[in-house]
Amino acid sequence: MKVLVTGASGLIGSAIATELYRLGHTVVAVDNFSRGTVQPDCTFFVQQDIQSIKFDNDFDVIYHMGAVNGTSNFYSKPTQTLVNNLTCDLAMFKCATQQIHLEKFVYASTSELVHNHAVPTAETANVGFENSHDPRWSYSLPKVTIENLLVNSDLPYLIVRYFNVYGANSKAGHFVHDQIAKISSDVFEIIGADETRSYCYIDDAVKATLKLTELAKHDVVNIGNDTEITAQDAANIIARRLGKCPTWKFLPNRSASAKRRCPDLTKLKSYIPDYSPIDFQTGLEHLLDVLHSN
Repeated sequence: MKVLVTGASGLIGSAIATELYRLGHTVVAVDNFSRGTVQPDCTFFVQQDIQSIKFDNDFDVIYHMGAVNGTSNFYSKPTQTLVNNLTCDLAMFKCATQQIHLEKFVYASTSELVHNHAVPTAETANVGFENSHDPRWSYSLPKVTIENLLVNSDLPYLIVRYFNVYGANSKAGHFVHDQIAKISSDVFEIIGADETRSYCYIDDAVKATLKLTELAKHDVVNIGNDTEITAQDAANIIARRLGKCPTWKFLPNRSASAKRRCPDLTKLKSYIPDYSPIDFQTGLEHLLDVLHSN
């Protein structure tokens, strides 16, 4: 099988490319190294902007994981986030339509689309923006646009909505990465300490994505962990593991940030009945083991 993976130096893209290559597939991995320089195991690696590449037309599966991500970037670089992600998504949509025997176009969407709904939140929850001008939505607006484009196209799409995936290759701007960095430097502050998230370790997210690629088509499926934890509790777990006893400084919640986030995994488990993601503390141990081994 010939596979294209975009965002291949990112957290999810690099892990998908590496696993598919390990399984014996021909993997073309693409990233412009704008946020990191991890090069996954693959057959061919292309360091270039998606918009400037003339792609082959014989891919069996495309995993479009490329995007400017990281919550802090939504606020600090909203124009870059929106323009880059929308143009990249449109370029990959065009690429997909030009494939001669495409079996699946897997699109990385986001839990950001279902904001402040009752939790656990199902895929059928209405997408909404409380203030469409808030910079927070610079990431979500391209995602909802491409979801609409895919669902109303003839492509064999699979849309996966990831809920707070983390791992050793997480980049700056993500909560777990940032808390490890700050706590390690004796900076004991938390943004939105009372907000809950449901953190999903990268290995669980990748296994679910690859399995869904085999089983699901023309569908939108949540991928994540359905156990909530507050930002403060998560930070305390990280601090204890790093041997720190912090006195926290609580910073204000970011504008338009969800108070709670937890996926309904009913649909995912209908495809993968034995899906059972590991808890946050175990995932953190795995993450730190990887960091310490590098």
